[in-house]
Amino acid sequence: MKKIILVLVVVFLTNLFAAPAWYKGKIDRVWHYGEDGFIITYNNDVLSSCKHKYVYFKKSSLGLEQKNALYSMALSAFHSDANVGIVIDIDKNDSNGYCTGMSMHLVKILNKNNTPGVESPLFVLND
Repeated sequence: MKKIILVLVVVFLTNLFAAPAWYKGKIDRVWHYGEDGFIITYNNDVLSSCKHKYVYFKKSSLGLEQKNALYSMALSAFHSDANVGIVIDIDKNDSNGYCTGMSMHLVKILNKNNTPGVESPLFVLND
């Protein structure tokens, strides 16, 4: 019985640590790399576990419509200096350490006068 419980705990913990996670920051660079997708980097070290600190958004992983929608969001966030949350599923990364983005959230920070700048977020991503 103890062995079964131990196996269940190990399986649970493995799944717990392999879950998709949010990576947050401001986009530093966006570039399109051919027909398959685009790459972004952040202005902080939150992507240090990703090779070259890049997140790849690939048509082959997302489909054309979602890839194009995320590209538009990334460009908007880049130009407006918005905070961005990206979902990276470690299980979907390749064996070379390249991170594949699965989703994106934009966060606009407004002050009491509804002008950009101060910390009163309209939407807060869960940690």
